[in-house]
Amino acid sequence: MEFQCRDCIHFLPYPLIEGVGTCSNPASLNYDRVRFGNEDPCEFFGLAELGVSGLEGVEFYWCHTCRKYMYRDELIYHVGHRVYTGAAKTDAEFNAESTMAAD
Repeated sequence: MEFQCRDCIHFLPYPLIEGVGTCSNPASLNYDRVRFGNEDPCEFFGLAELGVSGLEGVEFYWCHTCRKYMYRDELIYHVGHRVYTGAAKTDAEFNAESTMAAD
């Protein structure tokens, strides 16, 4: 099985754009840069293996399948879903452009 960026513990997906996210590892050259989930991982790849108890020190998670934040206690309801340690941060301009509006 070949791993991709989206399988890494440091990949934070954008909530509104499927398959796009950022790298949250400060040691990586890709830190805080846009990454496509299907790209080959960098040398700092860490396999994201979350159990129902979560990771030590991480209280909130992002379920990309349900598209919502959740507490560690809710992980049991998201078994089999694509769960991350957070979602990518966006700036005000991105939020304004991504907001659905009636014209």
